[in-house]
Amino acid sequence: MAKTTSILMPMLALCGAAYTQVRFARDFSADFVSESGGHETTGRYYASQGKTRNEIVHNGVVTSVMILDSQNHTAWELRPQHKLAVDMSAVVGNVQASASQNLLTGSPPDPSNPCAPLQEHTCRKVGNEDVNGRHTEKWEMKDTKNGNVMTVWIDPSLPWAIKTQSSSFTAEFRNLKEGPQPESLFQVPSDYRKSAFPSAETR
Repeated sequence: MAKTTSILMPMLALCGAAYTQVRFARDFSADFVSESGGHETTGRYYASQGKTRNEIVHNGVVTSVMILDSQNHTAWELRPQHKLAVDMSAVVGNVQASASQNLLTGSPPDPSNPCAPLQEHTCRKVGNEDVNGRHTEKWEMKDTKNGNVMTVWIDPSLPWAIKTQSSSFTAEFRNLKEGPQPESLFQVPSDYRKSAFPSAETR
């Protein structure tokens, strides 16, 4: 479970923590970089019509893939080395619930108020900045229960978070390119075995 959560959190940081997804953001692809505890994670990210694909890359090899489908409320983790697809829908739902997020409903929040769908959070716009070639609006999001603050840089033209930063992690998109994405990116390959989580082979 720890390994799975470590894969989920960088993905959630950018595609969910800003709470700016509307139905639907523009199609795009981008490089993905996150840092937490001195450990850097890199990969590729794709978004198309309410679906997202996050690929974790290590030494040039794709080691894990997470596919979310907001229309069908599904999440799959692909493990290419084993040609295994693990149904993570319930796990993602639990992670989101604990963070007051809901990526899989596709519910369109107000993009001018990233805190709209959150409980016990306040938002404050602190300025405008260019981040990795994208014009963004910088927001501070404060958890009123524990005082934790997260900063997000939202590109209102997508709309999407280009960068997210907290006291424990930083995540951002680089080399973002808008355009249609192949539908096959968001499907489980036909030669993959499907498994529920948890099971003996997914632990």
